[in-house]
Amino acid sequence: MEWEQWQNRSIQQKYPSLTQVLAAWELVPTYAAIEGTLCRVKCQHGKWWVLKRIDGRDRAEFIGNLLTQLSQYQLTPPVLRTKYGDTIAYWFDGYYYLMPLIRGKECSNEKLSDVSLSAQRLALFHRYAQALNLPRFQGDNFQELSSRLPQYQEICHPEVDKIENTQVRLEAADFLYQVQNRLAKFPRYQLQELEATAMETQTIRHGHYHCGQVIKEHRSAFIVHWEEAAIGVQLLDLSDFCYKVLSKNKWQPEYYLAILNGYQDILPLSDSEKAFLRETLLLPIELERGLIGRKPKGKRLEKLFREAMEIDQRKLACFAALQGEAAPNHRDKKMEKAAKAEKEKKEKERKAKEKKKKQEKKAKQKKKQQQTQAATSTKGKPQPQSTPKQNQPKKTPVKENIKEDPAS
Repeated sequence: MEWEQWQNRSIQQKYPSLTQVLAAWELVPTYAAIEGTLCRVKCQHGKWWVLKRIDGRDRAEFIGNLLTQLSQYQLTPPVLRTKYGDTIAYWFDGYYYLMPLIRGKECSNEKLSDVSLSAQRLALFHRYAQALNLPRFQGDNFQELSSRLPQYQEICHPEVDKIENTQVRLEAADFLYQVQNRLAKFPRYQLQELEATAMETQTIRHGHYHCGQVIKEHRSAFIVHWEEAAIGVQLLDLSDFCYKVLSKNKWQPEYYLAILNGYQDILPLSDSEKAFLRETLLLPIELERGLIGRKPKGKRLEKLFREAMEIDQRKLACFAALQGEAAPNHRDKKMEKAAKAEKEKKEKERKAKEKKKKQEKKAKQKKKQQQTQAATSTKGKPQPQSTPKQNQPKKTPVKENIKEDPAS
């Protein structure tokens, strides 16, 4: 008991606002881990809770009511009401809502089963969100794409002339020409119609949906992190989700099919909605992030355009594979010839290097063989053994037989 009192006192000293906020739910914290606006709290009796801070009363009330109604469909954990009957509690630094902690695993972007499950949960939320009766709250996510379309037009500015490499400069200019044509053909009327119907029917979108926002616990899956939820176009949720999954998996078509099939099992899409989804995914998001608000120079600018063109080719190849066509290539003949010449040059350099390596290897082998042959030849011949002088036998002088002359 003394240990619990000491622990409670230490939390009160560290996080005075936390204890004041939890007093609205008549909870006493024993442990707290704060990460930004999110706080995991362990209270008496060992139960874990998640306390989330939201800026603004309108947004906090909107999200509190949204989570209360979505918990009936088991899409999100239930929000705990305060002792005053409200879904949110106020403290001087913001508004808070409280829900039980989910102990499970986040869905993965690499597993097709998790991707399909996340798409199904998104479709369920979109279907149930159309029938919710919530106070009018527009939020920051409404008309997000229509406000960004003029920024996409700014991409086609003379930043390409700053690229030093001539081949990359030609390819980037052709790529920007194709981007400009896409933006001119973008169905703005369809986007305006979707935004108008979203305002009339009060449809709600998540605002920041991806696989990591879905947590699996036993046989159920819950959607978390609703801070950016607002009234808006639900199809943009699906577009953002597709982009995040496909960009992490190098735009493989099977992931796009898994998302579409999982979503359409619950909420079918019309042909016009599929075409609009494809057009939004083909927007140059990489260039918009890299150029607007920044001014890269030199190799950074060249690298940015190279990556954007490579991703664009992957996008086109993905959609062409789904339609059973060959991926279109927007390079003209001059650039193709230049690319081919550079490829042939690199191939010649590679062959010359390989030939040089082979010659050096042969020379080393020949030298080694000569050394081994010389060593074996010296071993085969008997070498004269030099004996010391002491061991050599002494030579005896030979006496000659001299005949004496009889006259002498």
